[in-house]
Amino acid sequence: MPPAPHAFQDGPSSPFEALAAAVGACTAVQPVELTDGEVTEAALGLAQLIGQAEACLARCAGVVRSRALHTVEGARSAESWLAARSELPHGRAKALVSAGRQLTACPHVEQAYLSGALGTAKVELLLAARDQVEDLFAEHEAELVERITPLTVRHAKIAIDLWRAIALATTGQDDGDAPAADDTANHFHVSSTWKGRYRLDGDLDALNGARLANLLDAERDARFRDGTWRADDGLTRAQRDAVTLVDLLERAAGATPRSRHGKPRPSIILHWDAQHLLGHAAHDVADALRRRCLLEDGTVVGRPLAERLLCSADVTDVLTYFGLDGTKVPLGVVHHRRQPTHRERAALVARDGGCVFPGCDAPVGWTEAHHTVPFELGRRTVLHELVLLCRFHHHAVHEGGFTLVRSSESVVTVTAPGGEPLATVPPGTKVAPPAPPPAAESPPQQARPRTRFRPREGPGAP
Repeated sequence: MPPAPHAFQDGPSSPFEALAAAVGACTAVQPVELTDGEVTEAALGLAQLIGQAEACLARCAGVVRSRALHTVEGARSAESWLAARSELPHGRAKALVSAGRQLTACPHVEQAYLSGALGTAKVELLLAARDQVEDLFAEHEAELVERITPLTVRHAKIAIDLWRAIALATTGQDDGDAPAADDTANHFHVSSTWKGRYRLDGDLDALNGARLANLLDAERDARFRDGTWRADDGLTRAQRDAVTLVDLLERAAGATPRSRHGKPRPSIILHWDAQHLLGHAAHDVADALRRRCLLEDGTVVGRPLAERLLCSADVTDVLTYFGLDGTKVPLGVVHHRRQPTHRERAALVARDGGCVFPGCDAPVGWTEAHHTVPFELGRRTVLHELVLLCRFHHHAVHEGGFTLVRSSESVVTVTAPGGEPLATVPPGTKVAPPAPPPAAESPPQQARPRTRFRPREGPGAP
């Protein structure tokens, strides 16, 4: 009987037999049976393997196109042939065929792709940047690969886009505005639905999109400040933006939009026991029971949450002595500005470029200013004591047990709750995977005594 179509033959006749065996071994393993270290190692290893497999696929797809093998089966194009005979969508198949065609002229990119040093996303960015500046790209190819290899995809795109802009200027060319800056593609549409509601659809360039986002931020911030909205009112950001957009348009006929005060932050009155705020140890149970930290409505707030609020909110401190009978004696009112000014925020954005937590790629629009020296201790907001953290990692530092320190050289060091330091890498740089744990040494086996072969004796002996 002839072998089934696409069946692997015995011996080395199939160049993909080893890869198929590796994939088969991976699918046979149940992740729930692996240790934590094995799971993370497998996830990162498979991610790299996927990139290498796509590199091989791109090369093969490029050969299918160059040899016109797709015409044997009557396909219109190599990408159509690949999409019709695989699980790949047409757009993905087209990108792989295009990459395979161009990789033959980009040996450094191809080698990094095949080795797993570069993934598909970075390779496609490089190949796109090569268009119209092929000669200059060939000169810089090796260095470009070296420069972007340690970067995350988002920061690699920034670097590649900058190189392409300079390359076009160097060669005296202009390919027009980048897609993000092309305002001719802007559109905005309002349509009524059959349910009586209205749907808004639009697409804006980077500049006008940022202008609209800033206006929405300003209005949202103002409504938090004047008490119209609260952090606990249950509204989502999308619900708030829907209301503010209409109000902004209504006021546009003559009213001046409210000035922007940075990201939306609730105004908070925090009643904090003076001894608790200063971190003084309690002398006895009565002293401990007097230690309070309350919002204006009487909500009890834990110290970690209060410290995080001090970083991300406008707070009026009412330093108070709390009696066991419920009486409160205000010791004084202190008004302080805890969030950075516009200029300080701009300097933070320029310096940090996003969340500084190792391995986080959150952009600046998702970040909040964090005081590396707690405000209630330093009583100041200064640039060298601020870092940008996304909300998730801001929670992790204040309430998740992580500690963050920024040195005078702007090096951010983070320690996990268990005391293990996290890898220190510049923002935008990939975090190297942890080294696999050393293999457990098997106990030495006792050597068996060597015996000479003796012929069998007895009834069954020949």
